[in-house]
Amino acid sequence: MYRVQYACVCQKGKIRKTNQDNITWKECCLPPGDDGFTDPVSGSEPVAGSMLFGVFDGMGGEERGEAAAYIAARTAAERSPAESAAFLPALCHDINREICAFTLENKLSVCGTTAAMLLIGPDSVSGCNIGDSRIYRCKGHILTQLSEDHVLPMYPGRKPPLTQFLGIPETEMLIEPFCFTRKTVQAGTYLICSDGLTDMVPDSVMENLLSESAGIPEKAKRLLDAALSAGGRDNISFILLDITGTVNT
Repeated sequence: MYRVQYACVCQKGKIRKTNQDNITWKECCLPPGDDGFTDPVSGSEPVAGSMLFGVFDGMGGEERGEAAAYIAARTAAERSPAESAAFLPALCHDINREICAFTLENKLSVCGTTAAMLLIGPDSVSGCNIGDSRIYRCKGHILTQLSEDHVLPMYPGRKPPLTQFLGIPETEMLIEPFCFTRKTVQAGTYLICSDGLTDMVPDSVMENLLSESAGIPEKAKRLLDAALSAGGRDNISFILLDITGTVNT
């Protein structure tokens, strides 16, 4: 048996007027447009079945990015997770169809969200991302990105545009989420986050913070403080997870 300790952050930051991000944890999500948490929400759970955690960064501003993120988080929270390689890709396609239906019904030109999800099962850990929200693992003081950014090449002084997100009609392009599966449950710290964290805090700083001797809630607070101190220019959302106990390494 092993345990998952978690700490969740989702807030609007220091510049944005609203929070367009959403998250899912323990079959929960935030109501649409919720300003989120001032401090991390944390807990510890034994893992017997499968647990799904996800971060969704709504895009489009007035085009209802917060609605797309909510649709994604709600759909993920309502879905019974299954330890199967097909589960996360199928979930992405289902979310994509729901967002596209919402966009059409509300006569919007575009409505979308990024996604980064981690599924922890009794025997494996699987991840999936689309867009520029990321998944990392930190073990032995080394931070490794497990996800793959869907962006065009970097332009100096400009944020690279996304090549993939949830909310693309299948008649225009078939979405291709990046997925991975580790056949054994590996002890260590996992970070699921939106670019509101990674644009503010370099990987090297995150690596140092996650390698410190502190509990998961305190590490999450330090990550949040680092993002806010760097300017907090975007909504800040992340879930920090620590797997402990009798696991395969």
